[in-house]
Amino acid sequence: MKALSDALGIKHYETDYSVELGEKLPMGGYISEDVYRERSEAMTKSNPMHDPKIVEKMKQTKKEKFASGELIPRKLSEDEKQMHSERMKKNNPTKNNPACTNTAKPVDVIYEDGTVESYAYAKELSVKKGIPYPTIKWMLRHNKGSKTHNIKHIIQKEKICQG
Repeated sequence: MKALSDALGIKHYETDYSVELGEKLPMGGYISEDVYRERSEAMTKSNPMHDPKIVEKMKQTKKEKFASGELIPRKLSEDEKQMHSERMKKNNPTKNNPACTNTAKPVDVIYEDGTVESYAYAKELSVKKGIPYPTIKWMLRHNKGSKTHNIKHIIQKEKICQG
């Protein structure tokens, strides 16, 4: 078995991850925490999904399996759709803390008179000052200000999320 896995390039883990039949481990899977950590570190260092050839192969295989009926897309019932909708309306991380989304970054606005205001994200500037959001995005993209809004410059900073 080891020779076959070596020939296929499958990595062997030093940790014994065998479990008794039906035993479920505390973190919710069927592998030990040590093996989970080893695999996580290995994937962090060399994730095969960063290889375009592997991604293309996976996409093709998935298309073939859906076409053949081997994979069937999961369809949510109306009750499930309603449940997920309500859950996201009550506790949507994007709306609850926009500063922690992937795109929101803090901005400093430098006005023509030299004053500086800081905002958690560009949309906050739009909401508080009534400046159209597309105008703010244009200023950020083109590294320009706005005479209409007396803005000399907007600086987008790196996000520091604590959410």
